[in-house]
Amino acid sequence: MDVVLSNDSTITSSKTLSTDITYTSTDTFSTIETTTEELTTTELPTTTELPTTTELPTTTELPTTTELPTTTELPTTTMKPIDLCANRTIQDLTVVKRSPDMFTVLIAYKCNFTNQYNFTISYNDTSANCNEPDELMNLTGNITLNVSCSNIQGKAGRNFAFELQRESIESGTFIDRPINITLEPLHLNTTIHNVTVDNSLTSASIIVRNCSKIADLKYLVVRCNSSDMSNISLGTDCIHTCLNLEPGSEYNASLVRLPIPIADRYDNFTEENLPIHVTIDLDKATNLSGMSRENDSAVLRFTCPRGNFDEIIVNCTAR
Repeated sequence: MDVVLSNDSTITSSKTLSTDITYTSTDTFSTIETTTEELTTTELPTTTELPTTTELPTTTELPTTTELPTTTELPTTTMKPIDLCANRTIQDLTVVKRSPDMFTVLIAYKCNFTNQYNFTISYNDTSANCNEPDELMNLTGNITLNVSCSNIQGKAGRNFAFELQRESIESGTFIDRPINITLEPLHLNTTIHNVTVDNSLTSASIIVRNCSKIADLKYLVVRCNSSDMSNISLGTDCIHTCLNLEPGSEYNASLVRLPIPIADRYDNFTEENLPIHVTIDLDKATNLSGMSRENDSAVLRFTCPRGNFDEIIVNCTAR
């Protein structure tokens, strides 16, 4: 390696190799040549940084112990006692008293008599007055209730409905099916009726006062004669008109209350008939005219009366 030095030269090699140096002396010199084998400092590659330690994946956390499903709690089956009181039928109803505006009924239940039952009654009829059920014990030891309702308006021949609510510690609250008691209809012999014959003598109107108080109108009909078996119900005006009548005739009409089913037992209120006599007056002769004849006689002409008549009597008087 050759190195040339000068007064202002500076060797800055950090790594040199020593060799034999030969100086050539002169009186003056400004440089000293040295033969130096220059070794280029091979810069070693900087320490290759090893990749940082590959972080091993953190220990895979094993899934926490799978929680077995908590034991499914089966719904606690509350064993309610069998509601024997629910099996009530018409045979369990005994009406001991009924009229057009009241009733008393005994209601038997197929369940043991116990003070743990509390019965209340509910109904929609605002005019009625019903007592809270009285508990009685029948011969079998089961519950029998005594229910009475009075002052019932406008229900003759119709059903009066009410409900019983039962409460008990063991069974909870139950509302029974509605109970229907059919009130007695009014008897027809207590009714007032009128017959009005039309001026034409061919029709008559039969008017039954306050007919809706007797029973439901669908069970009330008027038959105009004994051969009339029609069941045309009375209207709300309580009037029935018989048509095609003949003057001079009599008709045996009738007000009929048809059989009415009784909701609280397998039976009917029987049919009832009230005879109504309808009389149509005799018709009169019309268009009377006369013409005199010889021998003190006259000829009379007229239109004969309509309908039924036995004879026509002519009275003549001299003026």
